[in-house]
Amino acid sequence: FIEKMRPIMSDRALPQLCRRFALEHAASLVSKLREAFVEHLATLWDFNLIHIDDVEDCIILIDGDSNHLCLTCCRPLHLAPCTP
Repeated sequence: FIEKMRPIMSDRALPQLCRRFALEHAASLVSKLREAFVEHLATLWDFNLIHIDDVEDCIILIDGDSNHLCLTCCRPLHLAPCTP
């Protein structure tokens, strides 16, 4: 039951999932949960699960500065073509 509700993801997918979460929940994160989310990102970075660039990307996304967004990977200001 739980696996159907929340499929297991690999560590490789974590940066993209963090960016998507930041983008989808930006309104809540910027108003109430910013500090907790940034601390969570710092913990993920501390355990080498995401890169510091991913942390910066998530902060840019919750601040609402996502005018140039890659539709494949949700990276702001992503200039090079990426592969899903």
